[in-house]
Amino acid sequence: MYGFCGLDKPQNSNKFEERGDFMTNTIEEEIQHYLLQLNEAEKNSVLQLLKTFIGERTGKSERISLEQYNQELGEAEAEFERGEYVSHEEMLKQMKQW
Repeated sequence: MYGFCGLDKPQNSNKFEERGDFMTNTIEEEIQHYLLQLNEAEKNSVLQLLKTFIGERTGKSERISLEQYNQELGEAEAEFERGEYVSHEEMLKQMKQW
């Protein structure tokens, strides 16, 4: 499981701490271990994911206007037309190198 995406298993992944009446994994340490292995693009993706989780929980998810949505779609289509994309086959090749 820890070999997924080429990440190393943290040394203390089986460590538990007593907190109140229950045992909890030191998940903060494990998250920190993995964050240190990410590049900037991957960190940005994780950050956006966390913001989505928190936004949904608090009801403060960031919504965009229809105009902004259409603009982003147009930009994505233009990138595709310029050949700025990774094919499925190329992505599979890249994944094997992880």
